[in-house]
Amino acid sequence: MKGAEAAETVGDLASQQWGLVTTAQAAAHGVDLPSLRRLAMREVITRIRHGVYATTGTPLSAELEVKAHWLAVHPDLMAAERTSDPQLVVEAVVSHTTAAELWGVGDFWPDGVHFTTAVRRRSRQADVYFHRADLRDSDWVLHPTSGMPVTTVARTVADLADEGHEADHLLGLAADAARASLTMERDLVEALAGKEEVFGLTAGDRAGLARLVGEYFPTVELDPRIYEEIDKAMRPIREQIDTLMRSLSPQITMSENLERTVDGGSLVPDLFEDLRKKVMTGTDEKFLALPATAEIARLTEAAFGKMVVPEYPTLASLPLKRQNEESAGPNDQETPENHQDPRPDHRRVEKGSETPGKEPE
Repeated sequence: MKGAEAAETVGDLASQQWGLVTTAQAAAHGVDLPSLRRLAMREVITRIRHGVYATTGTPLSAELEVKAHWLAVHPDLMAAERTSDPQLVVEAVVSHTTAAELWGVGDFWPDGVHFTTAVRRRSRQADVYFHRADLRDSDWVLHPTSGMPVTTVARTVADLADEGHEADHLLGLAADAARASLTMERDLVEALAGKEEVFGLTAGDRAGLARLVGEYFPTVELDPRIYEEIDKAMRPIREQIDTLMRSLSPQITMSENLERTVDGGSLVPDLFEDLRKKVMTGTDEKFLALPATAEIARLTEAAFGKMVVPEYPTLASLPLKRQNEESAGPNDQETPENHQDPRPDHRRVEKGSETPGKEPE
């Protein structure tokens, strides 16, 4: 493969995983080891560790070295292949002090790169350490910025406690994690259960451990104005729930609900009383002939059509004045007393019957 083509292939692979590429990945795409060495001599790529290279321009850092060591665990697979496979991803999880560094908590001397693995492994690299352990799903996550699998802060503190780190250092981790909201108090207490003696407590003193850890998770006192804003935001929701609960009660009449629920507010008392009398008796033809009456009837039916209201007739059964009198002849006047609606009133509800539109329970 020509140099330009090899450089393009390597660059494409590296762009998919932090600017890094392994010799095995390059070989699978036709770029052999001599070609990689020539690219390194031309400073197109830089060797990070045995079998792993970075493209020129990739920022070198301690985190990049961790990524290179992680890729070397399965050099033939791309990073995305491993992180998307539930079995492959847990074969090597960043842990211990390396995990603490990724999370940005604690203050440790560099002591190599640590991974927790599902099977026993050894590394030819003097500064890479593998710890054999079975991790639960709750013990690790994909790190939000590095993209590598890493033990949670709670699991990290527990692992370091097992490794013999001093209580002061462990509590420093807890304090840093609490300030950065990286873990929850209950998760940390659960992870450290059984390790009470590390902190100078009696074995099994779960309550003492909870008190000790709880000192680093103080209760947050909210500004009273925040409570006021929350209450203001919740008030319409509470009113809607209250209205809904009242609408489910068969003892509440249509007039009571209409008074409380027209356009989300209340009618002026005198206007409502006039409206109630006219709607319930049907004696005021002029009122019932108003164009707004049909809209009120529609809104009332939509809001209360499913209620049990045996005391009153529904709006649909009330006599309505003809809207367009100009279409009728001079001797063709119709009175409410003589007018009968030939359509049956399907919305009328009798006592003991099922509420229309609702499935029987």
